[in-house]
Amino acid sequence: MASKDFKRVEQLLEDYPKLDSEIKKRRLALLYPVREHDENIGGSKSQSNTSLAETFVVTLDQDRRLTRLEEQKFIIEEVLNKLHEDDYNVIKLYYFEKPRTLTWDGIAMATRNSRSRCFEVRKSVVEEIGRKLGELD
Repeated sequence: MASKDFKRVEQLLEDYPKLDSEIKKRRLALLYPVREHDENIGGSKSQSNTSLAETFVVTLDQDRRLTRLEEQKFIIEEVLNKLHEDDYNVIKLYYFEKPRTLTWDGIAMATRNSRSRCFEVRKSVVEEIGRKLGELD
């Protein structure tokens, strides 16, 4: 995996705890879009028979950003759920604990792993997520 791709996947992992919030914000933005004031007072009405609910469902289904956020969340969860608890703790301590207070040596001690084992876990998780995300593109 190229260095820039590795960094991109690492950023997704760091942002993972915020994904639910981002998905919720995106859904709300689609549900309540900013509408410009209509100055056509007394003008004709739209002849569309499509309900607002139908329009919202179609919009949600077709929104690329929302779809991508949900796919990223699903893939990350899929990979994390397959991890052994010790390996998950390595990822959690490095990517999800904010502010990050432990170095790799500290994470190794906290998880009772060697430093090299922590790097192996990190590399395998990031590469698996990257591979699965690449399959979507």
